[in-house]
Amino acid sequence: MVDISNITSFAKSVVECATAEALRTLIGAGTSNLAIGATSTTAKAGDYQPTVADISDATAFGRQLMQCADADAVKALLGI
Repeated sequence: MVDISNITSFAKSVVECATAEALRTLIGAGTSNLAIGATSTTAKAGDYQPTVADISDATAFGRQLMQCADADAVKALLGI
């Protein structure tokens, strides 16, 4: 048998959790107040898909390139 008489009080609290919910509460998991939204202080939703305009460091040409629907459109944009 393993001697665990010298474990920390926190480790003892972890071991004594009767449910996963109790453990999440103990460690502060699942208690975030992070809000879903579209500002700099909120998180993006899981299904968020940025538009070309959302890519702030893209050049005008890069934006045009990203909007091409297929290889033929890319060739036309490049003039080939």
